[in-house]
Amino acid sequence: MTAANANVGLDVTLGERVGYTAVTFVPNTPNPNNFTYSYKYSGGNDGNGNVTESGRGAVDIFVTLSSDPRYQIAEVGFAATNTQLSSTHTDATHATVHDYNTQDEDDYYNILITDTGNGNCQFWCDPRVTNTD
Repeated sequence: MTAANANVGLDVTLGERVGYTAVTFVPNTPNPNNFTYSYKYSGGNDGNGNVTESGRGAVDIFVTLSSDPRYQIAEVGFAATNTQLSSTHTDATHATVHDYNTQDEDDYYNILITDTGNGNCQFWCDPRVTNTD
């Protein structure tokens, strides 16, 4: 079985929201207004932004940020154990995670968001990628 590409949406909001996850702030990032943020992924193959791939073959995970324009994708990061993932950051609202999918691996990609309306405060949002036979 060959793995398939996946579309993932990311929504970021101010404050706490039911069904959303609290963000992880970048250490020493400015947060002049002491805002809290939360996020929610959609899509993937579980509806929550997570992607599980069966079989082998390269897969692209297309991430779209669909929030207030003040939120922008700054970069894509990976867990320290990552050997299968790379990324392309195309613009402020789109990134592509490329999974080489040549071996079993349970890993995370995460999206670094900048809030341009709050002193360029930065925080991480992370779903899971799992490769299986």
